[in-house]
Amino acid sequence: MPAIEANRPQSAGVSSRSGIPGPALPPAALFSGDGAWCVVGAKRLLLRPLMAEDADDLGRLIDAATDEDRLLPCARGQVGSWIDEAERHRRSGEAHTFLLIRRKDPVVLGAANLRRDEDHAGHWQIGYWVAAPYRRQRYCTEAVEALVRFAFDELAAAALDASVPVLNTPSIRLLKRLRFRAVPGVGDAPDVGLWQRARRG
Repeated sequence: MPAIEANRPQSAGVSSRSGIPGPALPPAALFSGDGAWCVVGAKRLLLRPLMAEDADDLGRLIDAATDEDRLLPCARGQVGSWIDEAERHRRSGEAHTFLLIRRKDPVVLGAANLRRDEDHAGHWQIGYWVAAPYRRQRYCTEAVEALVRFAFDELAAAALDASVPVLNTPSIRLLKRLRFRAVPGVGDAPDVGLWQRARRG
């Protein structure tokens, strides 16, 4: 189970550079599932809800993305509105979007989220993005693994679904590694496949 390292932001414990929660936050807290603010810990990463102060760091990563990087978390120039929307969804319990922060620096590596599937009770959709300079270092695997445990242990998810382009081999390998299984004949489009991990998967 990933460590829930904090349950609310406090300005006294947040760095000015990228909003990293600091020691002023409580060391641990229960996550109530009702939109509470929390930080999920992984071995090399911290995953925490987006804050307005993250716009510059995320904006730089997105602006530096190449044209081949089509899976950006939001469009260029729309980081601020995306963060605002993520906060609304967090408060309503509809979705939980996390910034991926490397513990040792701290450097922002990307973002990931869990979104409630309104059409399938107990299902949550998982999405993730790590900027190109930080790929192939297992950061994304570590982040997704932490979110899988978080979803099952804290959100009581019955299953997690991931929609992945069929040509996105690295992402498919990641999902296989974390025991997701392909759902035959199901996807958002002919070139997009659905991968799923059940609670007992």
